[in-house]
Amino acid sequence: MSIARLAPPLLALAALTLSACGKGRPADVPEPTHAFRAPVAGDIGPLVQTFADRPGAGPCEKKNLSTMLEIAQAIDANSDLIAQYAASPLTKEEAARLREVQIGPIKAYEPLVPAVPKTDWLVDVSSWDTIIEGYRAKGGKLNQGEWYTLSNKVRAILFDDKDRIVTGYVAYLGHADEVPVRKIAASIAACRKIPGCQVPAFTAEDRVWMNAQPRYASWLADLDSADPAKLANALYYLEMRSRYAVLRFDMHKNNSVRRSGNELVLPIYAGPFADAQTQLAGYVESMWKSDLLHLRIEWMPQSPSIYSLFFGEGLGARSWVNWDDQKVVFYSDIKTTSFAHEFGHVLGFDDHYYTIWDESKCTYRYEYREDDVMSNSSTGHVLESEWQTLLQTYP
Repeated sequence: MSIARLAPPLLALAALTLSACGKGRPADVPEPTHAFRAPVAGDIGPLVQTFADRPGAGPCEKKNLSTMLEIAQAIDANSDLIAQYAASPLTKEEAARLREVQIGPIKAYEPLVPAVPKTDWLVDVSSWDTIIEGYRAKGGKLNQGEWYTLSNKVRAILFDDKDRIVTGYVAYLGHADEVPVRKIAASIAACRKIPGCQVPAFTAEDRVWMNAQPRYASWLADLDSADPAKLANALYYLEMRSRYAVLRFDMHKNNSVRRSGNELVLPIYAGPFADAQTQLAGYVESMWKSDLLHLRIEWMPQSPSIYSLFFGEGLGARSWVNWDDQKVVFYSDIKTTSFAHEFGHVLGFDDHYYTIWDESKCTYRYEYREDDVMSNSSTGHVLESEWQTLLQTYP
């Protein structure tokens, strides 16, 4: 992922730290990585209109559309100014806590001050309403640093809008929802094995959880209606939705990884990072190392059976991983701790932060942990539970 540079706050926009992203100097803010989906880079004005026109868009996308377009177009018009700010040298204050390093084709920032993360779940929120409020308070007259900050905030929320409206990515699950979705999926699977079963044996707790979820609630109501036409469709959609939801919490085994004793070997193709293999391996292997296991990167020639590294270009982009294509894309201006996070995805971990959409408030809520590298790459490390998952996945 890429992390926003420390920039002057834009009034209310300063609260939107979790979703700050984009090309530029890292700031001390918790941020998601959003692996597996391509980032929002380049001109963003056309995207705002495109998302609002999609079938998945609702009242939240319509109510402030004209102002959203105005802000996006203004950011596009000031893209050169924003890029100049992103490329400017480290300030004295930034240089006291970050060291600029060149790693192959990208510029990265190595933290000089050890992180002291909190060890429980934290919550942050963002919304277009808050962004618009800050923009209007400035009357559209922003300095260079404020344009940079605004660009990061808008690109971050557009990323979530794209996931929710265009790709249909799960935007309702929180960290505490793993148990109920697994129980519901298991009940449906058990029902499917019983001839003539149309209504799974959901517990009272299962029903409470489903009734709190708009889509699940409507399908559950159809199941309880005793209408034959509704029953079949409702069970099908509940089955598909619960299966998809379970994947959000599953480990995705990388079949190219092999284990020898307490060493986990990960073959990968360096691509444009061929001249920085030692550097890159150092940042990754030092994080994925414990008394139980330690990771060793094995640099290999390109092959369809292993992951490959790529260099991405574009203003406002952040690093990402695609499991299907076995592709890892790194963008410039990231913290060196981000390498360990992306390699965590290559090992099979999903993101351990959660984006939850509240339609009634037109607001995204983000749940994350500062002490988990798969939740917050700036401050996290590998948790004991993640080491146990690796031991089970790669026996």
